[in-house]
Amino acid sequence: MNDRSSDGSNKDVGNRDNEFEYLQGKYKIKEKYRKPAAFSEEESYFDDGNGNYPPDWGHRRKAILEYQGQKCARCKTDVSEGDYNCHHYRPISEGGTHELHNLVVLCLPCHKLIHPTVDNLEGDWQEAPIFPAQDADSRVATVRKPATQAEQESHLPELDLLQLTSAEGENILGSSRLCVP
Repeated sequence: MNDRSSDGSNKDVGNRDNEFEYLQGKYKIKEKYRKPAAFSEEESYFDDGNGNYPPDWGHRRKAILEYQGQKCARCKTDVSEGDYNCHHYRPISEGGTHELHNLVVLCLPCHKLIHPTVDNLEGDWQEAPIFPAQDADSRVATVRKPATQAEQESHLPELDLLQLTSAEGENILGSSRLCVP
């Protein structure tokens, strides 16, 4: 079975779960920290008053980076040099957890594309490719709005086709709308 898993990745569901279990052991990820309420602000990974990240956040980041083959989940850029963020697909504020299946690695421009109004994120969403990679994780397969008239004109055939073949409300161009691949 090679169906798309419920987390949007292209990995076989059984293999993905086994790999997550292996990575949790390898990186000493503690199950008890999967939910934000399970640790205090003093225990948080960051000491800047942002108590939303578990003490083992660095280990979770490394595990997801390994799981994704050191590639951005959206554009597939190599992020092995460390210029990446770990993104919660379902935000903590909306009931998301720190479980590995809810995390994806994104390069800085792609992460800023997902969160264009978050001021403390590095990266420029205009540097992210307009289209996600063909094998991008569907949960972050955002189509970027062209930043310039020249960029719009150079991608007009693809953008027109996308608009013609998409259901109403899907693939709306913007810096933060998700597309359905």
